[in-house]
Amino acid sequence: MEFEVLDFSGVKSCADVSSAVVEQLHEAFSTIGFLIITNHGIEEKARTAFKECRKFFDQPLAEKLKVKRSEFTNTSGYVQVEGEKMTSVGDLKEFFHVSNEDSTQVWPENNASFRAAIQELYSAMYQLAFVILECMGRALKLEDPLFFVKRHQFARNMQKSNVSMRIHNYPVVQPGTIKPGQLRCGEHVDLGSITMLFADRPGGLQVKNSSGHYLTVPHVPEAIQVNIGGIMQRWTADQYIAPLHKVVVPDDDSQNEARLSIPLFVHPDTDTLVECVDGSNKYPPILARDDYNARCAKTYY
Repeated sequence: MEFEVLDFSGVKSCADVSSAVVEQLHEAFSTIGFLIITNHGIEEKARTAFKECRKFFDQPLAEKLKVKRSEFTNTSGYVQVEGEKMTSVGDLKEFFHVSNEDSTQVWPENNASFRAAIQELYSAMYQLAFVILECMGRALKLEDPLFFVKRHQFARNMQKSNVSMRIHNYPVVQPGTIKPGQLRCGEHVDLGSITMLFADRPGGLQVKNSSGHYLTVPHVPEAIQVNIGGIMQRWTADQYIAPLHKVVVPDDDSQNEARLSIPLFVHPDTDTLVECVDGSNKYPPILARDDYNARCAKTYY
C-alpha cells in the first residue's frame, strides 16, 4: 500500500503509541504528508454522525437552505452544490460548516440529534488530534514533545482559533452535467496544521506524491485519514509535507454514489508565532492568523 496505516489499538494518549508507530508517522508525513489511522476508538461516534448527516442532506433543498451560511455574518451553516470554488468552476459538493464556537453556530431547528452527533464527534476527534500532535513532537525530537499541543488550546473559541469541522456530501453525478475542469473538490493544500477526515465510502480522493503523480487513497472502513496542512509544513521547515489533493468524479459507475466525508481542520491558536521548529529560519516568523488569512486568499476563488 502506498499509504502508511497506523494501528491505534489501545491508544488513549501519546504515551500508548509505540516508537515504531511514531516512526511510521514520521515517515508518512515526511514523504507524502498523508496517513491512515485504524482502531482509534471513535468509530461508533462516526457511525452515528454519518447516520444523522445522511438524513440532513437527504432533505429538500429548501429545508437545508433554512440554515444557509451567510458570507457576511458567519462562516457556519449550509452551502449548496457549486457554492464553493476551489477552481474556476464550482465544486460538485454541498456541505454543512461547523464553526468552533457554539454562540455563533447555526443549527437546524428541531434536530437535536444532528447537533449532538456532530458535537460529540468534533470533541472526540480533537482529543485524538492532541495525541497526533504530541506524536509529531516526539517524531521531530523536539525538546518539548507537547510543543504543538500547547499551541492548539482554543478549539472552542472563534476569536482565538480557526479550528472547524465540515460535513461534505458529494451527490451522485448525473451523466452530461459535468462542466469542463469540474471536480467534486478542486486541487488544493489544506490551510492548517493537520486535517483529520472520516469517509463513509470510496469516492475519488487523490493525493499527489513527491514524484508529482496523483495516487488514489484506498478506502479503509471507519479509519481516519490524516494529512499535513500548509502552516505545519512551514512550521517544520518542510520536514513535513502538505500534499496537494483533490476529489475527482469516479470513472467507475459503481462508485458514482452519494459520498459523505467529515473533516476536522486543526489550526494553531491565532496568536501563535509560527517559527521554524528546527531553528533554521527557512521561513520568517509569522502569526498564525496572518498565515491563515494569506492562505485563504490564495485557495478560494
